Amino acid sequence: MRADTFLEIFRELEDLLEEKYSGKKLHYSSVVFEFLNSEDSAPIREKLDLCREIRNVLTHNSKLGGESVVEPSETVLNNLKECIEFIKKPPLALTFATPADMILKANLSATVLKTMNKMYKNGFSHVPVMENGYFVGVFSTGTVFEYTLKNPENPINYKTTIRDIDKVLDLSSHSENFVFAQRNLSSIEARKIFERVVGKNKRVSIIFITENGRKSERLLGLLTPWDLMGDK
Repeated sequence: MRADTFLEIFRELEDLLEEKYSGKKLHYSSVVFEFLNSEDSAPIREKLDLCREIRNVLTHNSKLGGESVVEPSETVLNNLKECIEFIKKPPLALTFATPADMILKANLSATVLKTMNKMYKNGFSHVPVMENGYFVGVFSTGTVFEYTLKNPENPINYKTTIRDIDKVLDLSSHSENFVFAQRNLSSIEARKIFERVVGKNKRVSIIFITENGRKSERLLGLLTPWDLMGDK
């Protein structure tokens, strides 16, 4: 019966979570509920919560007139197995990131005003500046603001290129935080990076993913907190 199979698989899930939370202080008596109420579960939360409810019905009201009250479908069994796989091996952050070839980018020879126009049309406030496939810095609305304040005698015009304002492209020049991470960064680890406050109550706005997490390497993808809010 699928009900028995479901309960066996659910016990496997509970064992995994018992191991995950071993030695840690819990806020709830159930490790499943603990996981459901953590940010780590976000991509599978709805699936897992449904499985939890089915498990409760099967455990506490399993029979009515000698027959199972609930018979989990194959889809439900597959969803439960997917939850287990997620807990065993969370998907890589790169799975949720915008691939490098799809990122709106700027190069040093691009003009500032044309770049700003592209950003405005696409609803972006930041774009990475790349040269020959390698990261140079970040161009943003704040970049223009900072450059204008520091160079009132040389205002931006239709001929001004990004190369002309390269001194304010460095990551340290921005009010936001940006980090580089390696290809094997998990989506769970990425969430924790975004949740962390780093200096002056600033959170990380963008994670740039490269092979080994070095700025000198080719960009593989760009990840924002919004990318992790839903399961792609």
